[in-house]
Amino acid sequence: MAEEPRMKRAKRSFPSGTCGYRGTVIHSLDLGQLEIIRDGIVVVDSEGFIIQVFDMSQNPDVPESLKVQDLSGKLIMPGFVDGHAHAPQYAFTGTGMDLPLLQWLEKYTFPCESKFSDLEFALEVYEKSVKRHLKFGTTFCSYFATIHMDACKVLTEVARTLGQRAYIGKVSMDRNSPDFYCENTEDAIDDAEAFVQHVLEVSKQPLPAKPGCKKILAQIRKSAVQRNMSIGNLTDCAEDDDEDSACTLSSPTETTTSTPDSSKDGVEDSSEEDIELRARGGDIILKGKLGSAKKVRTSSDDTATGVVPKVPLVLPVVTPRFVPSCTSRLLGALGQISRRYAVPVQSHLSESPGEIAWVRELHPECDTYTGVYDRYGLLHDRAYYAHCCHCSKGERKMMQVRGAGVVHCASSNFMLGSGVLNVRRLLQEGVKVGLGTDVAGGYSSSMLDALRQALIASQAVSFGGGAAPDEEEGECPKTYDPLSFQEAFHLAT
Repeated sequence: MAEEPRMKRAKRSFPSGTCGYRGTVIHSLDLGQLEIIRDGIVVVDSEGFIIQVFDMSQNPDVPESLKVQDLSGKLIMPGFVDGHAHAPQYAFTGTGMDLPLLQWLEKYTFPCESKFSDLEFALEVYEKSVKRHLKFGTTFCSYFATIHMDACKVLTEVARTLGQRAYIGKVSMDRNSPDFYCENTEDAIDDAEAFVQHVLEVSKQPLPAKPGCKKILAQIRKSAVQRNMSIGNLTDCAEDDDEDSACTLSSPTETTTSTPDSSKDGVEDSSEEDIELRARGGDIILKGKLGSAKKVRTSSDDTATGVVPKVPLVLPVVTPRFVPSCTSRLLGALGQISRRYAVPVQSHLSESPGEIAWVRELHPECDTYTGVYDRYGLLHDRAYYAHCCHCSKGERKMMQVRGAGVVHCASSNFMLGSGVLNVRRLLQEGVKVGLGTDVAGGYSSSMLDALRQALIASQAVSFGGGAAPDEEEGECPKTYDPLSFQEAFHLAT
């Protein structure tokens, strides 16, 4: 019996407002199943839903009612999904690769992130960071911000304004951190919950038009004054429409640095129209819809578009930095917040041997690093953890049972000498896996580079005959299949 064609025949008519995008369509049907339609059309209705994808070789006649934008010679694909990136660290991307994780945090990361109490600096970095991710085709990103409430609000507005779907995490840390970058425990708990409430409320509002620096700062300043907080002397700055994200910023060591040229990552700069198309479609061709929206009645305020997304564009994510920087009380409170508001959790787990040994000293009551997160209610089906290079078999089983995910950050694992993650083993054990750039531990904001590094890491694992022996049972498979590019593409989208 002949196999039924995958593509349905094109409808003969479409409702008003429907449009099509014609080009080479590339998308992942499942892990390892990549479909390429040489000449296809993605049909999108007036609310942004993908209602059909069809192959022109099977449907040569385009219905007259369908307005088609011809993108022949271009690739139409799902937007990349960056599961782990530090937005403030974009300020020193590509530098400071001379130290292992814990020393790297002390010398480079904490001094840089402490500068984000300055909202103008925060806005400059966050605009450049989000624009760079969009240029690389990343239409969803899970961001770590900093401990500063108002700067986190700036990042939220930047993502909404530029149209990137994102999870925004206000970092929580109340111990083992420098005095200039550490929170009081009760303040950390209060601010974590207040930020979740703020983003959930903002997500119900119409998307903003592009207001530029002046209006965003004015909005945040007003909020800070209402909360009786001093945010220093702020001056208005001109709106920056420059799409070139290769900016020069002050690094933590007061030297100047610029981000890698996008051409080095094999990705051409996108036009604003291309970005808009991909931003609407990111992570969603696989789900069968684009970011849909409905019109609402609004005032004449030019900071709003009058569009409220049916699926919120930006959502909060509870973000304990990692176990060593959070007291037990803070971890427990964050676990309760994540469950009370049904929001995601992101953090780091088993990134380096030194980190794991430190956690063992801090929490002798727990058998494993993963067990600490589980003890405090932070391991569930909305939780995902970066790195996990050294998780034992028991820890991996715990993650699989709880439904938690792993974000593979191959570039930073290499650059900070943390370890090499065996992704194949995680997939075989039923653990959810995605990819992340981990800027600035990773040197590039490009998910294409993250995909490439994941393939290299998988090959590196294969050199050892399949995997490092498991701690408990000394298991070492005789054969090992490195990730294919089809599988890596699926994990990246």
